[in-house]
Amino acid sequence: MKKLFLQTHSHHSSQIKPTRKITMSRTSPLPICARAVVSVLLLALAGFLAAPRALAANSSPPERLTFQGFLADGNGEPLGNTNTGPRNYDVIFRILDAQIGGATNWTEQQTVTVDQGNFSVLLGEGTPVGAEPRPVLSSLFATNTASDRYVEMTVKGIGAANGDVTILPRLRLLSSPYAFLAKSAVNAANLVNASGGPLVTTFGNSVFVGGPISATSLAGAIDASHITSGTLPNARLNQSPVVTGTVTAAGFSGSGALLTSLNGTNIINTSIELNKLAAAVQQALCPVGTIQAYAGDTAPAGWLLCNGTSYPTTTYPNLSAVVGVRFGGTVGASFNVPDFRGRFLRGRDGGGTASRDPDRGSRTAMNPGGATGDNVGSVQADQFKSHTHSWLFGDEQDDSGTGGSHREFTRTPGPVPLPNPIGATGGNETRPLNAYVNYIIKY
Repeated sequence: MKKLFLQTHSHHSSQIKPTRKITMSRTSPLPICARAVVSVLLLALAGFLAAPRALAANSSPPERLTFQGFLADGNGEPLGNTNTGPRNYDVIFRILDAQIGGATNWTEQQTVTVDQGNFSVLLGEGTPVGAEPRPVLSSLFATNTASDRYVEMTVKGIGAANGDVTILPRLRLLSSPYAFLAKSAVNAANLVNASGGPLVTTFGNSVFVGGPISATSLAGAIDASHITSGTLPNARLNQSPVVTGTVTAAGFSGSGALLTSLNGTNIINTSIELNKLAAAVQQALCPVGTIQAYAGDTAPAGWLLCNGTSYPTTTYPNLSAVVGVRFGGTVGASFNVPDFRGRFLRGRDGGGTASRDPDRGSRTAMNPGGATGDNVGSVQADQFKSHTHSWLFGDEQDDSGTGGSHREFTRTPGPVPLPNPIGATGGNETRPLNAYVNYIIKY
């Protein structure tokens, strides 16, 4: 069994660690029964660094680890000494998750220059070894087993018959003392994203997040004192929020079914814009198809004049669905609004149940394709109810007496129809006293 002396170095007096002796074994004999003395140092920001390969600047720490050591033969003579000069050796570096056995997490091979026994490399600048894993180095230290990481070195071609020699024991990677502060992020003023943009900033005891926050839950109560100006999406609000103060919003969506106890005492004058309320009130008080008398010559917004005009079904689909083609039109293509110009309106007889329109069955269509008979939209021409005129008269009789004479008529019992028409009188139509209006229909 050979002995391996392991000594770690630091350039700061507070980081000096004692020399300790570790027993090691070899997987194959060294050509001169040499023993290897290896000294390892993992540094975050200090140490003897090999000349790094130029990398493009970015906001993330470089994916490299500094690794240094000292190699000597079995007689304690450093490799690459003054007799031989600096020598190059091919070395395979592996990082595993256990000191013995375990899984290989990362592997690469480098050609290492040893000068007076000393070597210094940057892990991460080598080449892959077959199909062995070689992820980015930082991923090895971002799991819940990151505390157990061990470096194993295999020097190629220095064993018997130019065999490879694996140096044991594996060396555990340890933190430098001040690296423990990273666990608490002392005085961290900024947390940036992969592009270098600020993601989280701090000011005093306040934390400002520059992007969305995703969380399965939030501890503690959140009230108005925790929320500054901004907008909370509907999906982030509870379905039954309780607000004790004033709610100011640019708009509300939905049916308002969850708004309760909303009455006149909750609404002050000018709190609701008339143009936002008018459409809803009109729809509630005047459903589509409502007909009203109107004193203007042009229909107001949401209404059409009842002048018989034909419209495409797609222009006013809601009105078309109500009136259909009862006032004329072509099913699925067009419809007519009613033509009430110069007409009095009459309530539908209702299938004869009222028996007030004896001619309901002979009513005609207002426009081609319109309703006929006892249906809304049908029309009737003007008409007099059937009647006769009678005149009572008698035969003339001669009557003479004292003081003069005169002609007498005696009555013939019963009315006698006139043989000839009575002279015409009256105007152009039979009508009651009336005044003009326009009729309009809601669409």
